[in-house]
Amino acid sequence: MEPRIIFKYLILIVLLAFFLSANMLELMGISYVSIGGSSLLKIHIYSYLTILLFCYFTFKLGFSRFVSLLNGEKRYWLYCLLSLCIVIGYGLIKQGTAGLAYLIDSLLAALLIFPLLALIPHDLKEKIVVILAYLLLLNSLTAILEMTFHRDLVRLSVEYSQYFRATAFLNHSLNNALITASLAPLLWDKTKLSPILYVAIILLALFAFGGRAAMAVFMFGLVVVCCKYTINYVSVGIRMDWNKFAFINFLIPVSAIVLCVVLLESNIANRILTHLYIDRSAEARLDVFILLDQLSVNEWFFGVNQSFFENINSLIGINVVENYIIGWILNFGIIGCLLLLVATFLLSVKYALTGDIMAIISVMSFVAISVCNNALTAKTPALMFLFLALACARRDNVPI
Repeated sequence: MEPRIIFKYLILIVLLAFFLSANMLELMGISYVSIGGSSLLKIHIYSYLTILLFCYFTFKLGFSRFVSLLNGEKRYWLYCLLSLCIVIGYGLIKQGTAGLAYLIDSLLAALLIFPLLALIPHDLKEKIVVILAYLLLLNSLTAILEMTFHRDLVRLSVEYSQYFRATAFLNHSLNNALITASLAPLLWDKTKLSPILYVAIILLALFAFGGRAAMAVFMFGLVVVCCKYTINYVSVGIRMDWNKFAFINFLIPVSAIVLCVVLLESNIANRILTHLYIDRSAEARLDVFILLDQLSVNEWFFGVNQSFFENINSLIGINVVENYIIGWILNFGIIGCLLLLVATFLLSVKYALTGDIMAIISVMSFVAISVCNNALTAKTPALMFLFLALACARRDNVPI
């Protein structure tokens, strides 16, 4: 198969993951996250396409030869895949297929993307990251419009909550905030738009999503980047066209003023600025630790049964475990949780340690933000987008 055809398939996977969110599929009559329906419909079409492509090239090239294309990352990728397969196997034995579809959509599809990327040249990888950058920009602009009009523009449904939170294309506001804040450091210089304007739009979108953790982590990342460039400027200087330098010096204060005016004069920042304290939402993320006190030794190692989940509301007042690590412990036990952490973060940490400051900030942002919600115990393309951005935006062009 020609690299350009593989490239088109990868773009199709990205577009399907981006535009066909859980809510969109439910509106189309597909029981993707709701109770009932065929178990085949619980797995997203982008996962099916990724698995089919992986199987095709495995049979065509042979597994060993196909995986050898990963070069230095081969061993880490195999560790991740083996860890995930062990957990999936244990889950099938323990509870059947119920509640395991998110491991396919959120983790397995993301891992299988890596060897597929190794089949295309670097110029096509750069196009993928550019497309990701524009999709993130589109999602952010949609969120800003949704917050402005207090209307869900994607699903065309009206919200009347006092603290409306945009959902845009990526289903849930916190899922949006996780993807936006963690990918932006790798993508803000990949479009025709000035990075300063791109960052300003991302900031407004994070306010629209109402993710306090995502906003705090993203602002911290901005401070680190600004300090790095300031140190470089003072110590060794920066080679730059004079006109571009003048334009940047004009754009920075103007963008800052416009951003402040928008935040102060609109309601886009209400959800964050009026909740800078430990409210019920924040308490829910702390209360989940109470669940660990209820576990027996057997449950710590092998996970809890379904009746435990049915009684969660009586223990912490909500039905959702707002921490994916605790969710993994409850489902698969401490050993299963450790295996899933390996499958999720081993490769991304490897990329961060061998990459530049942007890769480090991106991975650290993903880890810090994701632990504040249940994003990785739900169906989300967040990890797949992160892997794509890390592999395709690699500045040293080292083959993966």
